Amino acid sequence: MSLGATSRRRLLAGLAAALVLPRVRAAPVLRWSAEPTPWAAIFRHLPPALRRLLDEPRHQIQIVHTTVQRDADGAPRLAHHGYRADAARWFAAASLIKLPVAVLALERAAAHAADGAARIVLDVPPAAGEWPPGEPLDQPLARSLERVFVVSDNAEYNRHYEFLGPDAIHQRLAALGYVDTRAIARIGDFNPASNRAVGGSRLLAADGTVLERHPPRRSAIARRAPQGQVLRGQGWMDGTRLVREPHDFSYRNFLPLAEAHRMVAALLYPQAFAPAQRFALTPSLRTLLLGAMGRLPRQSRDPLFDPREFPDGWAKFLVLGDTTGPAPAWLRHVGKSGMAYGYLSESAWLADADAGVECFLSAVVHVNADGIYNDDRYEYEGVGLPFLGALGRAALAAARDARRG
Repeated sequence: MSLGATSRRRLLAGLAAALVLPRVRAAPVLRWSAEPTPWAAIFRHLPPALRRLLDEPRHQIQIVHTTVQRDADGAPRLAHHGYRADAARWFAAASLIKLPVAVLALERAAAHAADGAARIVLDVPPAAGEWPPGEPLDQPLARSLERVFVVSDNAEYNRHYEFLGPDAIHQRLAALGYVDTRAIARIGDFNPASNRAVGGSRLLAADGTVLERHPPRRSAIARRAPQGQVLRGQGWMDGTRLVREPHDFSYRNFLPLAEAHRMVAALLYPQAFAPAQRFALTPSLRTLLLGAMGRLPRQSRDPLFDPREFPDGWAKFLVLGDTTGPAPAWLRHVGKSGMAYGYLSESAWLADADAGVECFLSAVVHVNADGIYNDDRYEYEGVGLPFLGALGRAALAAARDARRG
């Protein structure tokens, strides 16, 4: 058997084994490894014009990378490295925040041994935030996950936020060790006071049995960014009016890149983390979640998404973000991305199934040349997506180089 075939078998067997939690190799936190950093090996695969972005402070680039080595029995050993990754460096979490909130909602179903047919039912629509006309109050978990991860639907995040409430979200995140993450706002709701209140909701089993019922709640805590006051930019568009002063993002959602990275790693390879740091998911719900996180829009069956509107790179920026055609057959991409206010971010597990290589990669880049927020004038297409696409390809190219020795 060739080395390539052996590598492919180990990669696929390792991912399958991760779904059933083999033996534990505990790591207390996401610590930077003492092993040599991978940056030179990765960055040399970037086109020179994109490599120069690393030295431009206005792009506020942060990167986290994890190499995956396997023991003879397939157990993964993870080595984490950060490039300018600092929890004190604020960036707009955007849709990246949907990751932990969706997982915490799924934990509730797991606590009742429910499956993807269980349903979150809101008593009334959210008081504010994105909620399109005709959006149903009742949604099966499996369908909800597809909407969140395959096309990054905003209403589904707001459903999860409404169901959990900010107090329960932050208590659970703190217990898992995510102390700097802030899920404190619905998407589209800019009022800190209204974001502290959620309406009544229920979790129903597939047969309609009520598993949980929650009354309307209001948090007594006015949570804000862990950095305190966050002022950014030269101005802010308030409708058609330009406010010429830095904008206050203190009460917006925030997810440090290293924490997002650890969430994805803990979902893919929970056995590499201490039991207290693992999400409490049943094997079947975890499989359902990872399937949604790795699915391309054209692969979804419920709902169906038009590939002309949602191409393969729609919500997968690393590797695919600047491409227009179909994803290569060898690519495995499981993660979550975000895009807002000139910030592009993603945390993902990436693999080349043909070459038998894998890694975890997270990155954020800022592309707002004029310093004005909320004006929809960002360099996503010309700068941000090409950078993240090339960075993902570079990380896999470096992994292939290391495999070849």
